[in-house]
Amino acid sequence: MDSIKVLIVGEDEVFRKGIASVLASQKGFQVVNSLDSAEAVKQHAYSHADLILLDLTLIRKDSAELVQQLRRRCPCSKIVAIINSDLPESFAEIIANGIDSCLPEGIMRSNLIKAIELVCTSNLFFFPSLAKKFMHHSSNQPMLNNVLDINNYKVHSNTHDFQKLTKRELEILKLIAKNYTNKEIGKALFISEPTVKTHVSSILQKLGQSNRSQAILFAYKAGLLKDSLA
Repeated sequence: MDSIKVLIVGEDEVFRKGIASVLASQKGFQVVNSLDSAEAVKQHAYSHADLILLDLTLIRKDSAELVQQLRRRCPCSKIVAIINSDLPESFAEIIANGIDSCLPEGIMRSNLIKAIELVCTSNLFFFPSLAKKFMHHSSNQPMLNNVLDINNYKVHSNTHDFQKLTKRELEILKLIAKNYTNKEIGKALFISEPTVKTHVSSILQKLGQSNRSQAILFAYKAGLLKDSLA
């Protein structure tokens, strides 16, 4: 498999060097460049990165605009944002402008690597804790609708169907929200992996979603997941 080509963007040079060091120590990754935001907007068109790792921990008023510029110049690159615990007011706009994933500041090295791989293979990935935090961050419904309309995808569901989730499906949904794999879910619930896959397919169908990340976001919005995460 070809290496994942990563462009690191951020105002903090120490952060960029640290991330570059982590990725350089892993097989399957290639850091194509490390730039501040101004340089990135000018040069990224020539880097051909598969993924942009964007540091947004230093909250900027123009963060949403930066994301939009990077997305416009490099529509084929995935964008993963590192954010701190204080969600910026422009968070919804940042998501709507093309972020494929948000990861928390201080994320463990192993989780960072796994998240980058998931974004490149699954297109969309959110840590459930961040999804939950955002759902509680604002009661502004239009704002929520923006976030849940990523890349023109409307999160929707048949109300009657999602209310028909079985007890077992709700158990599995909570484990999905904790980033459990099918194998880990099977082990936790003492059922086979094929059985887990069947339940997951049923959950996605009833929620009207096409993948786990969208299902998690919808589940928090619908109130199916509340205090299942610490």
